[in-house]
Amino acid sequence: MSFDLYFFDLEPGQSWDDALKSMEAEALRDDDAPMTDAQLQIWERIKGAVAPVLPDATEHVTEQSRELTDDASAIQVSVFGDELSITVPYWYQGEEAERLVALLREVARRVEEATGRVAYDPQADAAFLGTGDKSAAVAMSKIRRLLLDRWHRSE
Repeated sequence: MSFDLYFFDLEPGQSWDDALKSMEAEALRDDDAPMTDAQLQIWERIKGAVAPVLPDATEHVTEQSRELTDDASAIQVSVFGDELSITVPYWYQGEEAERLVALLREVARRVEEATGRVAYDPQADAAFLGTGDKSAAVAMSKIRRLLLDRWHRSE
């Protein structure tokens, strides 16, 4: 389970739900297609924008995707075709979650600036910057506690 952010080019009047459905439909159509030159150019912009914030992130390359993984924070920035996302596991709570959200906020801001897309937070059903980021640390803490409680009960 992970805390996820998706980046969208919202059309005027398009809802977040419609953008998610469009992304899912597109992913089904182009599942095995190699990345296009345009997608690779976007990736290079993302990589350059995020590098100052996640300088130790490692890049994973396939024909269909690109991913940056920062071992210190566990933040992953991924591009799969036109799908762009950031994920981080629910490992954090309290002050650690607050620090992670501050880092996520900066990464998301840089990705938005590099791509012109808007970060959507499905946990808050809202834009991440300015809305979802306000409740993200609380959500992370709550989910982590629930997962730990479930794990302890199963022992």
